[in-house]
Amino acid sequence: MNVKRICLFLLMVLLFFGCEPTSEDLPNGESVTWTSSHPNIVSVSSDGTVTALGFGSGGNSTFVSGPATGTATITASIAGRSGGEPQREVGTPAEGTLVNLGNFSTSSGAVTNILDEFNGKTNVLHVAPSFGGYSWAVLTYSLSAYANREITISISTEVWLDTPAKIAWQVNRGDNTYPVIAGSTEDITDEGSWQTIEGSATITPLSNSTLYLSSQQLGHIEAYFANFTMTIYDDSETNIDDPSLTEGPLLLTIGDSRKLTFSGTSTETFTVIATTEAQVNLMNLPPMKDQFSQYFLMGNIVGNPNAEITGMERDVAIGNQQLLRHYNALTAENHMKPSYLVSGRSGTTFNYNANGLANADRFVNAAINSGFHVVGHTILWHSQNGNANQNGNAINGIMPGPNALSPEDALTAMRNYITYIVTHFKGRVHTWDVLNEVFPDSVQANNNWRDVMRTGGANIGNPWYVAIGADFVYEGFLAARLADPDAILYYNDYNTDQLGKATMIRNMVRDVNERYKEEYPNETRLLIEGIGMQEHHNTGVQTANIKRSLDLFRPLGVRISVSELDVLAQGWSQFSPVGDGTNKQEQSTVTNDGLIDQARLYGEYMKLYIQYSDIIERVSLWGVTDGQSWRSGGLPLLFDPDGRAKPAYYSMINALN
Repeated sequence: MNVKRICLFLLMVLLFFGCEPTSEDLPNGESVTWTSSHPNIVSVSSDGTVTALGFGSGGNSTFVSGPATGTATITASIAGRSGGEPQREVGTPAEGTLVNLGNFSTSSGAVTNILDEFNGKTNVLHVAPSFGGYSWAVLTYSLSAYANREITISISTEVWLDTPAKIAWQVNRGDNTYPVIAGSTEDITDEGSWQTIEGSATITPLSNSTLYLSSQQLGHIEAYFANFTMTIYDDSETNIDDPSLTEGPLLLTIGDSRKLTFSGTSTETFTVIATTEAQVNLMNLPPMKDQFSQYFLMGNIVGNPNAEITGMERDVAIGNQQLLRHYNALTAENHMKPSYLVSGRSGTTFNYNANGLANADRFVNAAINSGFHVVGHTILWHSQNGNANQNGNAINGIMPGPNALSPEDALTAMRNYITYIVTHFKGRVHTWDVLNEVFPDSVQANNNWRDVMRTGGANIGNPWYVAIGADFVYEGFLAARLADPDAILYYNDYNTDQLGKATMIRNMVRDVNERYKEEYPNETRLLIEGIGMQEHHNTGVQTANIKRSLDLFRPLGVRISVSELDVLAQGWSQFSPVGDGTNKQEQSTVTNDGLIDQARLYGEYMKLYIQYSDIIERVSLWGVTDGQSWRSGGLPLLFDPDGRAKPAYYSMINALN
């Protein structure tokens, strides 16, 4: 096994720390003047907050061949002062912010700085609790890059304590196990002298596993670390040289901001590098569900229940820490679709897959137990119906073929199917995507919606439309309402930014709801209560077109959910040669300019969603990291395959401003 060596001395300090001087802070009316040599690359505000904005020219190389960077020199000066070498101070980070230390991060509960010399050692990392005390970990290091691979981690460091304490470097595997790598959760480390802490352990990390310095063991004391080395052995052919142990420039992903501290006597300069490369792990970012809580739910998907759910029977829970941290609504990517639940048919009665229903139950129960809003996806669809063609004896078999049903029998079969599924999950699923993608891409705004739904064979035509006709829409929603009157019923579709499809959706929802009002005049609710705008976009989709559709839907009085959001970091024609599929990021042809275009659009979209938050109740992304995405080759999500925040994340968050 080769050695992947991460010799971080805790840590290369890619921060220039967080406390802002203001004119009020300085005597004699003096004030600090902040300037940037390249404000188009890195801007700086009057309080010393720097924001990475871009990288200048030369960003058209393929991103996977290397990120683009731009460098700016930030100068802080106090007019009229001279003499003496300026001193840099460390201030407590603002609540909810994080400080980068190389590949390590600290939470808002810890203050960190590098000391040139301390008790005979040089380049000493000093950690101390902030006013509120340490949070769950003093320092963290994501192990997502090694997910599902057996690795051996070795750590060696010297530590100085002013008060005896326990020093434990542990791994949070994400499955309620916490193996110790170095130090001990039992033994006390003495104070007043340099003590060696070292150890190693072989583990198999999960996608959300994290190495951390335990605050539970350290308590509320300060600690000093010297000569820190960490080595990760695995079967990789990559060999990373030791990084520099000297303090480096501040490296910021484009869109990210940090405050610089200046307490010098005259002038000090800081080097800030803006980069398209993601830096901060998503587990070290403030929860998005909290940041957007005043506007809407923030949702995502569970793609692999076996890996993302822990526990058994009634004790099941979502075990994916990334989902738990950032989201409060969940959709099953696949496991509640017809092909997973339906196994066959006898006349107008369907047979159901016991294992499929058990897996769907496991997802729903885990989501509820973990406090998520549950979205059922999906009941009526043209795809994933469990038959390769209409010759089978399940859903697609209702269409013309050897097992076809008459329109009357097909309607009975649909009612039976919907009633069974919705009743099975009654009281547990908050929102149902009852009907999904019934209109093809070719529809025009002047069409009659009843005549232009999907026709054709299996996985092309909607079998219910082919067998029953347009009335299946009303009858299907009505069956779902009768089976669970409390569930919110949605129609869900993609390309809703296109006028033709948006108009067909508007007209269908309007007409179905008008019919429902005529047949149930005392009912105060709508039948179709929501429209799901999937928002599987690319850099060619303009925000103005989404706004046009929202304005088209608003008079209907329905709720809106952004139900499956992802944005390719390139146009459709650039993406299509790579095509769909997970873990295609190494085949990506995305450019650095594409990442910036993607970020711009995520920001524009989110500003629009906030503007329409009186009708938008949920924004769900279709995946957490690029590698997990069904369109991974287009790098379409907020976080890179290692779970680090891309420019798109910061642009979306900055929409709050």
